[in-house]
Amino acid sequence: MIRPQVIYGSDDRIDVYEEQDPLRQRLARATCGLFSSSRVVNNGDGTYTLSLSSWRYSNLPPCSGEPFAGQPVGAFCTGFLVGPDLIATAGHCYDASDLSATRFVFGFQMLDGQTPVRKVDASQVYRGIQIVGRQETSTIDYAVIRLDRPVTAPGALPLPIRRSGTVPIGTRVGAIGHPAGLPLKLAFGAQTEVKRNSHTGYFEANLDTYGGNSGSPVFNADTGVVEGILVRGAPDYVVRSNCFESNRLSDSEGTEDVSKTTTFVQFIPPLSPSLRFLADVYGCQQTLEIELYRPEGADAAQVIVTSLRGDAEELTLTPAGDPRYLIGTLLLVPIDNTIEPGNGRLETWHLDEVSVATLDGELSDTALIDCMPFDRVAVQAIETGIHHLTLDFRTSDSASIVAEIFAEGSSERKTLLGETKVKQRQITVSGLEPCTLYTVEIISLTDLAGNLYQPPPRDRVFHFRTKVPGPHTLFEPFDSGAAAGWTHASTAGPDRWMARQHAFAVSQPYVFSYLPAAAEVTDARLVSPVVEHATEVMTFWHTYEFEEGYDGGVIEISTNGGASWTDLGPYIVEGGYDGVISTSYNSPIGGRGAWTGGALGAMRHVRIDLSSFPPPFQIRLRFTTDVSVVPDGGGGWLIDDVQINEAVVCSQSGSSGWTSYH
Repeated sequence: MIRPQVIYGSDDRIDVYEEQDPLRQRLARATCGLFSSSRVVNNGDGTYTLSLSSWRYSNLPPCSGEPFAGQPVGAFCTGFLVGPDLIATAGHCYDASDLSATRFVFGFQMLDGQTPVRKVDASQVYRGIQIVGRQETSTIDYAVIRLDRPVTAPGALPLPIRRSGTVPIGTRVGAIGHPAGLPLKLAFGAQTEVKRNSHTGYFEANLDTYGGNSGSPVFNADTGVVEGILVRGAPDYVVRSNCFESNRLSDSEGTEDVSKTTTFVQFIPPLSPSLRFLADVYGCQQTLEIELYRPEGADAAQVIVTSLRGDAEELTLTPAGDPRYLIGTLLLVPIDNTIEPGNGRLETWHLDEVSVATLDGELSDTALIDCMPFDRVAVQAIETGIHHLTLDFRTSDSASIVAEIFAEGSSERKTLLGETKVKQRQITVSGLEPCTLYTVEIISLTDLAGNLYQPPPRDRVFHFRTKVPGPHTLFEPFDSGAAAGWTHASTAGPDRWMARQHAFAVSQPYVFSYLPAAAEVTDARLVSPVVEHATEVMTFWHTYEFEEGYDGGVIEISTNGGASWTDLGPYIVEGGYDGVISTSYNSPIGGRGAWTGGALGAMRHVRIDLSSFPPPFQIRLRFTTDVSVVPDGGGGWLIDDVQINEAVVCSQSGSSGWTSYH
């Protein structure tokens, strides 16, 4: 259960783009949001789209004047980096079920007053593979999770934590996190401080935080050391007649509970001193960026930077807001005639290796110099469907790609971004027209050193043609009032799936439908026959009326005889989900995307790409409600003309093999 929090005194929360303090900017980059995996959609191109929703409470919008009212929500808790692959959060935010159901997302924030981040790079998304330590009691509340790989999100470095002793009363503190699931906020108020510290497992502070801030790091405002994890607080909101607003108390009226880091420090190895270049590869005229971490802090430090070509420069590193992190820069210049050590510039050339080391030689790092762009790119359609193409891009060097795709005779172009800098990546393009010739044009490629390659016009174009629907392998219009081979049952609440005559039927007179009745939790499933043949696309028609944000329908697929089911939401290319179900009130699909809200009327078309799922498989539609529902006669889910088709090659063809340009 997510614990609520509140505002004390003036609202201290600001967006990341408003923060001017470099230390706090650094702390924010190490803070992440916990998202339901259904809200983090893999685009197949090295990026993920965040499925965000409007900020609501008890199905009401924020009142006029409520801060951040126009911003979307997505995260359900907050976490922070405490080791190269370790995240700390509240115990009530994460348990064993979240290893598969939750993603850790860095960088969900506002870019300016109007623009939230909706797409992130793969380097910003992680999943847990092990709960290293966890406790959830009335006094101690923490979880430490090992991730699937070390974190490489931009600027995300492990945060230092208090490892012994206790934070004194009166110490100024602040929190960074996702209040109510909003984009990342910082809350460091002049009057925000430790108020009480008499408990073994937690202390109390008047922090401006909400549900969604649970799991947030609470910092010593002066040093940046994490003192604890935000876990509990006073109620968030006051509900008015048609909106809600923040619950506001004076700075002396109450406090939030913060689990002490000393209760879980045994699970987090101490951070060691380190020296590193901030990039692995640099271009010939770029600036080297060097960072030294000293746990004890320092006013300055000397390092020596050398190149294999024979240059050597001494550099002074100084703190950038935090005395533990010392930063320095050094300009790279191409070798002219002679190398001049000690001139304040490092002279180098293509494929040189540069090194940095402390004067005692105990710490060091290396980076590669790359002065020349690559000269080769190839594209192949490794999967061609009716409405999609999966394109394989290969380059002679690791690079990010900007390309465009457009249909023959059309001026409308769609940009494809392969942002992950690797030699090979696959990008799936959906929403295409059948039997249509598409052109893929390479616009630019950028290697690890930032070298830009723009192929000449004759060497940048590739052509591919989509397929057409073939014979259907399943078609169910429900015309006879029956559904041959289909089954239905309910694991909670009544099973009210049945064929009904209805004016909204596409193929008159029948639809297959579920009409709710009792006000109770419901999870009723309609399951298709087994589909034995390879297929490409599923379509059906439906109309629905659910209690918006609380009840809804989803569609799932199983390729292992029903042992497990995968949500097809990310594969819907037409008529997709239109909301997210609340995690309150015990909905069986709380936190997931779904069809929700709506009003019964003319049916709408849904098209789903099934090309990623080999046969045999089954499809199921789940009708779900929480503890209250729209009464019988006022809602439900009506479905008609379910069809699954295979794909066949169009009579015309485009290029489908490798084409390389030099």
